[in-house]
Amino acid sequence: MVADSTRQKILRAATDLYVTLGVLNISRREIAETSGYSAGTVTSVAKNRSEFLRLVISSLPYSSVTKSFDVNLDSSENHALHLLLSASRDVWGDPASAWDSIELAALAGAPFDPELREVLAKRIEHRWMKSRAIVLKMREHGLIDPTVDIDSVVLHIIAVGIGIAMLAPVLPVSVSEAHWNALSARLLESLAVTDPVIPHPGDLPNFWRVRTTLEGKPSATARLLRVLSLLNVAVVQLTSIDLPSEDQQIDAIIKAPQNMDRATLRQAIDSVGKDVIVANGNENDAIDVATRVLRLSSVLATTPAFAPQAAADLVLAQSWEVVEATSGENSSEHVLRLQWTLDHHVILRRQAAPFTQVEYQRASALLELVEALITASGVTSEFGWVEELTNNNPVLVRLARPEDTLAVEQLHKRSSEKSIYQRYFTPKNTWREENLRRVSGGHRGITLVVTDRDNQLMALANVFPLSATDLHTGEIAYLVEDQYQGQGIGKILLEHSQDLAARLGYTKLVAYVLNDNAIMRKMLLNQNWNQVPAPEFGPGIIAFEKVMSH
Repeated sequence: MVADSTRQKILRAATDLYVTLGVLNISRREIAETSGYSAGTVTSVAKNRSEFLRLVISSLPYSSVTKSFDVNLDSSENHALHLLLSASRDVWGDPASAWDSIELAALAGAPFDPELREVLAKRIEHRWMKSRAIVLKMREHGLIDPTVDIDSVVLHIIAVGIGIAMLAPVLPVSVSEAHWNALSARLLESLAVTDPVIPHPGDLPNFWRVRTTLEGKPSATARLLRVLSLLNVAVVQLTSIDLPSEDQQIDAIIKAPQNMDRATLRQAIDSVGKDVIVANGNENDAIDVATRVLRLSSVLATTPAFAPQAAADLVLAQSWEVVEATSGENSSEHVLRLQWTLDHHVILRRQAAPFTQVEYQRASALLELVEALITASGVTSEFGWVEELTNNNPVLVRLARPEDTLAVEQLHKRSSEKSIYQRYFTPKNTWREENLRRVSGGHRGITLVVTDRDNQLMALANVFPLSATDLHTGEIAYLVEDQYQGQGIGKILLEHSQDLAARLGYTKLVAYVLNDNAIMRKMLLNQNWNQVPAPEFGPGIIAFEKVMSH
């Protein structure tokens, strides 16, 4: 007779060997060597490999996914669809969480070993009953079409779990967890016939802020609302904005049961959309948009320094910082850089989804609101100047904003081939759209625009760091629309660019000019710029430099 403690140690040794080397390669001798007991003692526990495997499988705990079904299924806090989506996510992220590798190996041999088949059948029966209880609850709540056979649904759930666990190590293609989760949600959604009739938990609901991109079709919005309804999630507010890609950006405030986690919400929304962001909200988010905007305006009027954080909250950025105008990253898909004052920029960042042009405009509009509030209070504005042209017409010289991007693009289209070539030293047809964001202000340094009284953009000026390694030398460049050339805009921009460059700490400015651009050459010489060689650009381009005084 073998003591229980000895028996347990031998079975643990066998389990470890099965996990490490597989069930087909382990002998009783190896189990004896690993456990430290004699071959006779090991044989008294199990007479052969098959019996050892049966004993080990019988002693295995049930998987974490199966245990997650061990809940009070009569409680409204344990939503059936929520549980299945969570299990789907767990199985894909960690197949072993659903099926132990020893169980999977034993399944292949079960048809040839009646006793092993009986052991495995009991374990599968346990999973079957847990899954069936969940599916029955789903049908009670209208989440399963009553014409669909319950046992067929249960078989699908269990078979898919086994299949994933067995195939995960040898799949010939890469299937992302996000795609798998989205498919799971859509399959479960397809079984539903009515909205769930499930009361919200007694606790206060959780508020979430959601942002996603959908196809630009009403049916896509309907699918999103359908998926959320199946999770017992109420949509408090929803806004749809058309994107240039013919998609739509959805922003929503939703109210979910207390037990609903962020990952499950993301998974459900992923089934119909992309670039999903789910951020924490609060009960104030349920207030109508107009009221929230007015309250935010009141806060910003008394605390302008709150503007960068408010801009970050507005676009669900993961981080933000205020940097000097000559430091930090330029704008990119996941970095939103905004000119805030003449000396400082705001940088917003996130990894979950690229920033859209709509979000650039929202964040910029908020900073613009702060500017207007500061100006209205009588404090000197640091956002621009009113100037007069040689024809006495007033113009506004100000920092560029993200919403100017389209106007900057139109300025380039209206400008002649000659003007474009004088600015970029390349023909107009080589202009590339990806540069648009950079020249519109999403860069280190400054971008100024000139507009008339109708806010028509007339000219653009950039002061960039000369290179990533030379942050003390700035390069200036201008583009003035043809019909406004010769009215003093270039001189106004040059004077303000020089003042701002000194303010930003540049010790030297450089301008590259085509040899035949007589107007620009004359203007620079009149402002005490020095002409210097520019051999790296070839004979048709000359350089001007000016050392800045502080």
